[in-house]
Amino acid sequence: MNKMIFISFTTLALIVLIGTTNMCQAQQFDNTRINSDIGTSAQYNESVAINHQDPENAVIVWQDIRSGYPQVAIAYTFDGGQSWTDY
Repeated sequence: MNKMIFISFTTLALIVLIGTTNMCQAQQFDNTRINSDIGTSAQYNESVAINHQDPENAVIVWQDIRSGYPQVAIAYTFDGGQSWTDY
């Protein structure tokens, strides 16, 4: 059931992305550290959302185990990725 929901959501997201490609301009970020972690703990499953009304505003979430157990981490920017705040 979960796999079917995931596939359906992915298909829907792809349709929306293709349908709005002409309306949106791609935002490109340099390779920039967005969190305050300097360790080697695993961080994965990243997802990015960019505010279509204000492309300078973006949010990134990822799965993070730097505290010893899996949790969701988040970082955001209001200046097009020049600086990030994570918590």
